[in-house]
Amino acid sequence: YAPCHNEEEVLRTHPYDPEADGNNPTSSVFCAHGSGFLVPWDQVKAYMHVHDEDNSGEDVPIYTVKSRETFDYSIGLDEIDSILAKTTANRNAKKQTYKKKIVSHSDDSLYKSNSKMVKMVQNREKQLLVDGYNVIFAWDLLHDLADTDMNAAKDKLISLLSYYQGITEENILVVFDGYKVKGNHGSTCIIEDIEVVHTRENQTADQYIEAFTHEKSTQFDITVVTSDGLIQTITRGNGCKVLSSREFYSKMEQTAQQFRETYMEV
Repeated sequence: YAPCHNEEEVLRTHPYDPEADGNNPTSSVFCAHGSGFLVPWDQVKAYMHVHDEDNSGEDVPIYTVKSRETFDYSIGLDEIDSILAKTTANRNAKKQTYKKKIVSHSDDSLYKSNSKMVKMVQNREKQLLVDGYNVIFAWDLLHDLADTDMNAAKDKLISLLSYYQGITEENILVVFDGYKVKGNHGSTCIIEDIEVVHTRENQTADQYIEAFTHEKSTQFDITVVTSDGLIQTITRGNGCKVLSSREFYSKMEQTAQQFRETYMEV
């Protein structure tokens, strides 16, 4: 582009505020602990772990790092999907390269080792992780009950999950938010063979689910039940399957119907 010959006139007649430009934001997206947060343009270098080699000899100005709590976390789902898609693509590329090396190798011990590893992955125990309140407010049956008695709605959900677990033999863990309860230390208990977790103060069910899937995804074959779009994206990135709350309701009905037709015919 050539220099503008009437720069001052253009600036006067076409005012532009880069901070208000939603299509071309000045901030950058950084990731930490499985979630994204926005960093203002003038703070980016303070958060960078890798610097441009061409600028290695230049003096790097000192920036004041602001607390993450002051940042705007309203990152769009499209942006998060794009970030995770690129991350997954890079991981898949590495996996494909690794597989090619194994196939081209003639050592039987490597083949046996690889076969054992695949068998271990296939035999992972199934774990169903349910976002409790999200399901309650997504199901008409439980939503109506919750309007009058939330504890009754929770008990009903646990009973339905227990019935489903008895048919499928999947491990089921249901998580309820306890982050708004002052002095709450959180709790874990077994009710009707279902593991029930109430998160501690200042910890949401979303945060618990994100941490659980990050730590346990290699140990269990995890399916997360939630209609929260952000949690769906994050848990998929952790290698988990996802069912929306309404999809899970349909699956439970279908499973129960098949069970009745198979074992309860008169």
